[in-house]
Amino acid sequence: MKQYIIYASAILLSLFVLASCDDQDVTAPGKYSVAEAPASGTLKALAQNLGLKIGTAFSQGDMSNAERVAIMKSEFDNVAFGYHMKHGAIVQNDGSFNWTTTDAMVAFAKQNGLDIFGHTLVWHQNQNATWLNSVVAPPVTEFLGPNLVVNPTLDEDLTGWEQLNPNPGGGCGPRIELVNEGRNGTKGLYVDGTCEAITAHDYWRVQVRAMLRDKMVAGGKFRIEFYIKTAVAGTVQLETREASGGDAQYQTFPATTEWSKVTLEFTTKGSEDAIAFDLNNENHTVYWIDDVSVRQVFDGPPNLVINPTFDEDLTGWEQLNPNPGGGCGVIHERVTTGGRNGTGGLQVGTCAAITADDYWRVQIRGDLSDKMQANIDYVIEFWIKASTATTVQFETRERSGGDAQYQTFPVTTDWSKVTLIFKAKGTEDAFCFDLNSAEKATFHIDDVSVKVYIPDESGDGPSDEDKAKIRNEMKTWIEAIVDRYKNDVDAWDVVNEPMADGNSGLRTSRNSDASGSDIFFWSDILGRDYALNAFQYAEAADPDALLFINDYNLESNPAKLDSLLLYVKELQGKGAKIDGIGTQMHIADPKSYGPIREMFEKLAATGLLVKISELDVRATPAGGTELSPINAEFQAAMYEYIIKTYLEVVPKEQQYGITIWGIDDASSWLNSSDRKYFPLLWDDNFKRKLSYNAVYNALNSH
Repeated sequence: MKQYIIYASAILLSLFVLASCDDQDVTAPGKYSVAEAPASGTLKALAQNLGLKIGTAFSQGDMSNAERVAIMKSEFDNVAFGYHMKHGAIVQNDGSFNWTTTDAMVAFAKQNGLDIFGHTLVWHQNQNATWLNSVVAPPVTEFLGPNLVVNPTLDEDLTGWEQLNPNPGGGCGPRIELVNEGRNGTKGLYVDGTCEAITAHDYWRVQVRAMLRDKMVAGGKFRIEFYIKTAVAGTVQLETREASGGDAQYQTFPATTEWSKVTLEFTTKGSEDAIAFDLNNENHTVYWIDDVSVRQVFDGPPNLVINPTFDEDLTGWEQLNPNPGGGCGVIHERVTTGGRNGTGGLQVGTCAAITADDYWRVQIRGDLSDKMQANIDYVIEFWIKASTATTVQFETRERSGGDAQYQTFPVTTDWSKVTLIFKAKGTEDAFCFDLNSAEKATFHIDDVSVKVYIPDESGDGPSDEDKAKIRNEMKTWIEAIVDRYKNDVDAWDVVNEPMADGNSGLRTSRNSDASGSDIFFWSDILGRDYALNAFQYAEAADPDALLFINDYNLESNPAKLDSLLLYVKELQGKGAKIDGIGTQMHIADPKSYGPIREMFEKLAATGLLVKISELDVRATPAGGTELSPINAEFQAAMYEYIIKTYLEVVPKEQQYGITIWGIDDASSWLNSSDRKYFPLLWDDNFKRKLSYNAVYNALNSH
């Protein structure tokens, strides 16, 4: 159940009512009641009166921006480097350290009277993964995507196959046919290359093209496999290509007089929608071909959902049971900015004509690119929120409805990640969201995945030697940076974002969406003790420094918060020195208060220091091009609520401080080329916003 501060102001009381209702068709409060902050006052002075540290994010470019520097010096007493104290900023591809930029930023902060909060020692992002992977590459299991060949087995006909160049040199005519001579006694492709009119030896003069169901992905690694035999042994060729012949790439291979499996790999250009067998050589002989596959090679299990992100359209999705009870019509649509990150998303509405409570009466089916494999576990993950908290159902099934299996799950009014696991029967080529319930909610769904489930404990795991190597890399890195800045930094985020999203647990590569060249999961090698190692090395390097663990969405995902608190206890039980917990609080919706108070209560109950570590509040959850007065008021109210609740709930001796993650809206990390969120306290022209006044008065009220 959500809880809220009760404000004396009738205007802010309206927020109490609003936040407990649906987020649709909201009515904004009237003129915001917080008075202008005094021109002579500063956040720094107020925080210091409370014994709090007040900080902001600091980037390399800030040093040359006079307005930003002036605000940092007057309003804040400390800075946290957004990037330049992280592994990826300092460690080079050969494992050496380059301190040039970080040293300059440290010197600049000191010259301007700003303390430094160290951010961050161990994270799965912003690592020099090139170097770390050269020391110990994390274990990788290879997975293959669905077969793209239109007619791979040739068991019925020659659909998708065509002979090209039918008359090179004249007089050759048709030379492919379906025969009962496949490799296992089934049918297969027969190619006659004995035409006397062909005197040249060019491979392409006997050419058979097979069409693909989709284009190959640009830059993807594709594995092409097939069985082939010939009357006379020789070397021939396969090409990936456009159907018209463009963007062709070639590889030769031997064919023998016995059935043999050929495996070739190509890195593709992105336009290829066909392959071709080029079967002419000096032998001018005949060939048999069967069981052809073209599959993309992945380092992890591929997502089988045909259209998982809804970024372009609703391909692969269909509403079933469109009129139960009559009059419902179409109640699902793609919403342009309705996804969880302001991108496209699926919206499923309500229907007053539905009076029964059966889940299936509001049913949306998604199609898979391949059938699930029998007796294999699949993990289904998606993000979902509803206008009203409720419970609904998910099913794996055949498109027609057969072999269905069901699981129910709760949905809240905030975006949350749901993770379900099913053991497949082997016929399922689709799934359904069954979204009818007594609450008649409207749902938003995004980023759906169906993948083979790989449990964290699968395989033999890293060797003791590999663990020792990566522990040494962590130790070397932490000792180097902590020792170098021991006189300048007295508190560190030692471990950043250790917990997974959704139902949570320790974050690993298998349960994380993170991808990129700077990603390295220490937990993949060292398991649950990776954070223990980090805290031990940090304490040894500077016994006097305060050491924090830091994570995000703790205010909106109680399961993640509980997982983090249990992990902190586990680490403390093993001897880790943990002085505090940072809660980032990147607030995505200024109208959704969620369990913010409960979060602070649970953090306070640990007895550790509590830091609001990266606070910003999106004024426009879906992004936009301008900040309206209404959204500015909601944003200010959220800032005030967060800080007042922190000061009220967390005991004074546990209040470490607050870091606002940036200064002016124009420089926020949230901005994209076409969308802004206006999340900070100053506007693009460094003018104080209502959100500044709210923070000022929240600090001034205690």
